[in-house]
Amino acid sequence: TAYSANGKITGVPLLIDNYEIDVNLNAFKNSGIPAVNFWNDIERLAEKTKSASVVPVLFSAGNDEMLINVFGALVESLSGVQAWNSMTSKLKALSDSGNITVSSCTELISQMAQEDGELYKALSMISSWKDSGLIPKNITQITFRDINAYMAANLTAITFMTLSQHRTIEYKTISQYSSIYYPSLSYANERHFAAPVVLAVPLSKNKIARNSVELMANTLQPSLCSQTGLAPAQANCSTPDKQSDDVRYWVAASGAPLPALSDAAFTKKTEKAAFASALRSLLK
Repeated sequence: TAYSANGKITGVPLLIDNYEIDVNLNAFKNSGIPAVNFWNDIERLAEKTKSASVVPVLFSAGNDEMLINVFGALVESLSGVQAWNSMTSKLKALSDSGNITVSSCTELISQMAQEDGELYKALSMISSWKDSGLIPKNITQITFRDINAYMAANLTAITFMTLSQHRTIEYKTISQYSSIYYPSLSYANERHFAAPVVLAVPLSKNKIARNSVELMANTLQPSLCSQTGLAPAQANCSTPDKQSDDVRYWVAASGAPLPALSDAAFTKKTEKAAFASALRSLLK
C-alpha cells in the first residue's frame, strides 16, 4: 500500500527484504522431521543435528543491527505484534530521553525480560538453546562472515539471516538450503513479518520526479528485483526466483510488514550499539 499524507502520496513501496531462516536440506531430510512449521520443529531439528562437528543454529549476534533485528523478529513471532509495538515504543521513549547508555538499556531489558514481558519468550528461548548447546557459547562474537564460512563447510544446519544476505552467499553453498519465515509457537492469528520495505519517496513536486517514481513502480520493478535480489511489492510483477516470490507471498498473506527493530527504535549507531551491548550481556 502506498504511504500517503493529506491526500498526497509520500512513498511508494518497491522492494521487500525479509528476516528469514535458512535450513540445510540434507540435515532436514536426515532428521526424519516431516515439516518445519513451528518453533518446536526448529528446536527438534537443531537437536537432531547436534554433534561434535556441527553447530545447529547460528545468527550474527556479533553485529549490532542483526542482533537487535533478530530479537525483534523473534518477539513478533513468539509474543505477537502487540509485544513488538510495546517494545518499540519503550525503546523510542528511551531514545527520545537522550539517556541511552548500556546501563539504561540493561535496566529496560531487565524489565522487558520479566515473565509476560515483551522480551521474555525470545530471551528464554535463546538462553535455553545456548545452555543446551544448540547455539555456540561464543554466539555474541559470531558475524555473518563466520556464518558464511560455516555454511560453506557444511557445519551448521539452521541460520538466521536476511533475504539480502542470502543473495551474497555463493550459489554452490546456498543451493543446499531452503528459506522459511520465522514460525509461530503454534497456529497463530495474523502475523506481521519483519520485512523492511524499500520505498520510492518523491522529494520534489517536479513532474519528472513523479514520473520517475511511477516508472520504477510500474515498469522497472522487475529489473530492480533482478538487480537487487529483493522481492517485489507489486502482485503482478515477475520475480527473479523462488526466494523473492516466497517473500512476496508471505508478506501479502500476513499483516502489514514490520521494519527492522533497529531502524524502528533508534536513529543513531551509538544507540544501537548500547542496546546491542546490553543484550549481549544477557547472552554471555
